[in-house]
Amino acid sequence: MIRIYETNSEEALTAMAALGDKNVIIDGSKTIIYDGADYTPEPKIFPRLSRRQIRLALYNAGKLNAVEAAIEEAGPVAKITWEEAIEFERDNPLVNAISSAIGMSSSEVDALWFEASKL
Repeated sequence: MIRIYETNSEEALTAMAALGDKNVIIDGSKTIIYDGADYTPEPKIFPRLSRRQIRLALYNAGKLNAVEAAIEEAGPVAKITWEEAIEFERDNPLVNAISSAIGMSSSEVDALWFEASKL
């Protein structure tokens, strides 16, 4: 069964909590959830984000201060990367480490990433 919800709606979040990330595709304003156990969604393709896009998205989500604090704690390489990178890739290990450090799930990062790509 396929169910489509408005992204970040209470219904979508409840359904994702019940199923986990396995059968969820976030596509802009839609969250598509596949209930069929045999369905494996196609891999998500994430755009590269500019420094401006990622920082604005984090600010809008109320996460910018937490990210900057986590980067300070992660050390000089993380700080230089954060401050000097021109583009950010979703699968970059630093993105995954910092998002884990501030308690963001993979689905939350994915949703934020797609929102940032619109800025």
